[in-house]
Amino acid sequence: MLLPLVEEGLILALETLELTVDTVFETLVGLTAEQAQRATAWSGFLTFVGLLGWAGYAMRKRYLMMESRAPIWWAEKKQGMRREWQEMSWKEKLVYSGAVVLILGMLVLVL
Repeated sequence: MLLPLVEEGLILALETLELTVDTVFETLVGLTAEQAQRATAWSGFLTFVGLLGWAGYAMRKRYLMMESRAPIWWAEKKQGMRREWQEMSWKEKLVYSGAVVLILGMLVLVL
């Protein structure tokens, strides 16, 4: 229900930005209407490529951060699971093992 409203708002904002940049190219730079449209299109394309490059850089930076922290996190989780497994009774272990087998069987059937 809210998504179409957000979509329309985003499209309206981008169209307004395009019209503003087009007008700036025509009035301040002195380009013709056709040249201003081309300049606006190239400006939008280069902005998109720049944002895409920035997003790639940010994702790579986060990946490297997570890669360095993952072994420590994995070791902590393994220790916690071993501790919990040792504290369980044999009945709880049987229930958990059955649940894992059931979930894996459902995954095999679905995939």
